[in-house]
Amino acid sequence: MLFDEPIQLTANRWYVAWARISGPSSDCGSSGQSVVTTEDQIIFYFKSSKKSNNGTDVNAGQIPQLLYRTITPDSQGLSKPSSEIEPVAVLTKDFSRTVTPDCFQSLLKLLRWAWQSFKAGYCETILGSAMPAVAALIDLERLEYICTSCLHLLKIYINEIYPIGPASKKSNTEVPKLAECVADVRALLQHILSDRLPSAQVKTSFSSIPTSLSTSALLVNYLQAILEECHETFLSCYHAFYPSSQLKWRGLCDLLLTIDVPWVEETVEGDHLLAAVLASLCASSIRLTSTLPITLEIDRTSDSSPLTPEQNQDASPSASNGHTQEMSPGVCGSEVVRYPVLVDCVNTRSEREGCNPGPCSFREVLDRLLSIVKQPLEAMLHQESVKHSSKLITNACGFIAVIVAELSYQSAGTVLDMHGTSGQVLHITPSRFTKVSQNRTWNTGNGSPDAICFSVDRSGILIAGVTVYGGVGNEWHYELELLDDQSGSVVDPSHTQRWKTLAIVRGTFGPEDCYGDVAEIKFERPVPIKENVKYAVRLRNHGSRTNNGDGGLSQVKGPDGCIFTFTDCSLSFNGTNHTRGQIPQILYYSTPQDTESVQNTRDLAELQARRNALSICNSVVKIAAELSIKAQSVEDYDVLCAFGTSHVVTMLLPLIFAHLGPVATSDPRVCLHYYYYYFVSVTYK
Repeated sequence: MLFDEPIQLTANRWYVAWARISGPSSDCGSSGQSVVTTEDQIIFYFKSSKKSNNGTDVNAGQIPQLLYRTITPDSQGLSKPSSEIEPVAVLTKDFSRTVTPDCFQSLLKLLRWAWQSFKAGYCETILGSAMPAVAALIDLERLEYICTSCLHLLKIYINEIYPIGPASKKSNTEVPKLAECVADVRALLQHILSDRLPSAQVKTSFSSIPTSLSTSALLVNYLQAILEECHETFLSCYHAFYPSSQLKWRGLCDLLLTIDVPWVEETVEGDHLLAAVLASLCASSIRLTSTLPITLEIDRTSDSSPLTPEQNQDASPSASNGHTQEMSPGVCGSEVVRYPVLVDCVNTRSEREGCNPGPCSFREVLDRLLSIVKQPLEAMLHQESVKHSSKLITNACGFIAVIVAELSYQSAGTVLDMHGTSGQVLHITPSRFTKVSQNRTWNTGNGSPDAICFSVDRSGILIAGVTVYGGVGNEWHYELELLDDQSGSVVDPSHTQRWKTLAIVRGTFGPEDCYGDVAEIKFERPVPIKENVKYAVRLRNHGSRTNNGDGGLSQVKGPDGCIFTFTDCSLSFNGTNHTRGQIPQILYYSTPQDTESVQNTRDLAELQARRNALSICNSVVKIAAELSIKAQSVEDYDVLCAFGTSHVVTMLLPLIFAHLGPVATSDPRVCLHYYYYYFVSVTYK
């Protein structure tokens, strides 16, 4: 009998050899010796043990021999005493996320093989005449795990070399081979999302009726797990797959080209790629009004559409060219490219793959999207099959709503060029405290809010974040909010203040993130604020005690001359006020003051944004009214109920009307026309 590993013994120390054996009777030894000398002159001493309760002692019993080996001088350096603890190597983030082209190529080969094998096994199981074997289902489960794991690793690697957020402190130089690998990943993910697989209907050899519902559900779960992980990977890496506005626009047009084309078979299973692209464009990091050439005209040919007061005025040049302009100047001419090597590589790959001459104007893109949205309703009214998946319809509605929202807020002048801050200097106000308490006695209160109110004396300020005090501890979990005072000028704000959250961010920071006793916390994007308007910064911190500031100032002047005025905040319950506490500094960007010509250009852009928003709303309302009128002639109660729960009624129209608020504020009569046109058409026609 051998141990798993040899046990090293120390000289002149007693050990116990203890064996517990079950079975029939066996032989035993007698006339035992207390001292035994081996051939290599090692002396073993034996004596009876109190742990023996079956008769074995130094004179008779079991355990006649000991198996051992000696440590020679050659092998002594290789072995370590058992008392020494071997050091544990901690795999750091830099080690685990060191990305090389070989990593991508290995994952791509593995993912390509796993997906092809999964497709073959899936189709064989679905289209086979017999019930699938258990081994086949186990193989599909393993392939599903391999596919999802590869996709997850690819998502991590791409975001490591091409992060979507602000640039990290480490200056990463672009590598052409890595850019080519990203293009290869995009091509493979497009292939996976575009594959059309049969529906999961497992049949037996005796009947054509699906019998194994559990097996069908299992196959669907495997396939959906891969597609969902591929969808999430595509969303997370969309900024790297389409690194420029022109590529985003061209990719969207290429996919929409296959909509309503007679020779292209439209199935629900083929909507995954377009749904992923639309969902990616709706991300908060993308500003659609700067990415897409959104230029439209109000439809003047239809007598049923409401007219705006500006239709009799001169249209802007950009509006008159809405049907022929391929890309607006702001989209392709003056864009600041963050990853030029990646852009060149993806452009070359796209030209090699051959981009189809798809829709060249936003009007055509909008018509294709509206055809996707209205197709289920038309199919329901005409007793036809639905061609598009619910996910694609939902994302199409969300995409149209996001465009209307951005145009509406741009028309009200409340949207600044957030992407323009990437080349500007990040300003930090001087600390509003004259001294810092180094005793680390400030209790975070387990999330009790620390807040301070502030205002600025000039326009063009964008708040990027704040600094907070650190201390001694592992890490702190924080929640930071920027709020706007909605109560106006009220004498007693304690009971009447209404706060609206403008931005919120959550995360953690540790001692390594602190410099000079403070750590920086930034919002996801800079938030524009107005001059002489009260705002509040609220911090909820969880962790050990921290430093705090004392001797606070009511006013500080930033590096650009902007004056920040601080006052007490009714949202602060943990002790922070204008004289002591947390939030010593504010991070912000400062945009230059607009000249008269710049202001005129901005006014024209706001006017054009309002026209575009009204034009999109006009198209949506017309389609909804026409479908509602057709639905009134249907006597089937189930069809009417399904119409009332459709995406157009429950999602698109409410979002469109809700986002028209800024436009309604500037021109309520025009927006009232749209409400009146839709509801009157539905009620009386």
